[in-house]
Amino acid sequence: MLKADWIEYKKAFLLFAGLLIAANMFLLRIYTNGFQTFMFFATMFGTLMFFYTFVGWKVHRARHRLLTLPASTLEKYIELLAVCLILFVVFALVCTIAAGIVHFSSDAKVWLLSAFSTQEAQQSIKVGLGLIFFICTFLFVCSISIRKFALGVGTLCLFLYAMVIAYSTYLIVKIEGLGEINGMNFNAGFMRSNAFIEMLRFINEYNTLCMGIAAIVLLYISFLKLQEKQIR
Repeated sequence: MLKADWIEYKKAFLLFAGLLIAANMFLLRIYTNGFQTFMFFATMFGTLMFFYTFVGWKVHRARHRLLTLPASTLEKYIELLAVCLILFVVFALVCTIAAGIVHFSSDAKVWLLSAFSTQEAQQSIKVGLGLIFFICTFLFVCSISIRKFALGVGTLCLFLYAMVIAYSTYLIVKIEGLGEINGMNFNAGFMRSNAFIEMLRFINEYNTLCMGIAAIVLLYISFLKLQEKQIR
């Protein structure tokens, strides 16, 4: 299946690799920490978009070719994840080589290494990785489940979910009077409850674990969606 994908999508894969290399070549001219950060996340976003587009091609545009292959649904699902792994290996190699060239040629610091220098940064990155993993798997489910505008619909759902969380936070702040000039009111409402404080501490400590579990559940749902299309 990997060989068949290479034959069918070779031009798209080579175009992706070429654009990835071309984008990282800008690091040879602008190698500030801010630009390194921007290029890392921009190229990671581009890699994800290419993978989701590839999944859409496979599952929807080339649906009959995929579903008629003499392989089980599990094998086809693993092949999709293998393509994702290959794309991110290419992404990691290109970014690492570009950052290494910049470091040894101009003695500039590599942003990705300096990001792990403090414990606070490590904790922030840990929480961020859990959230990113959840978002990526959710969009992966959308790419398999939805035929048209999958990424747009998935992004809209995530945006609405974020709006619900933000509005809930706003209501708690308003109820607790945290926006008042006198500051936080620890003697009234939820803030007086030890259970509420313990809940916040639990969410902060186990957020990454919960996001990881949710992402694994979403991966299983995506497998079921692919299996459903196979049965049809």
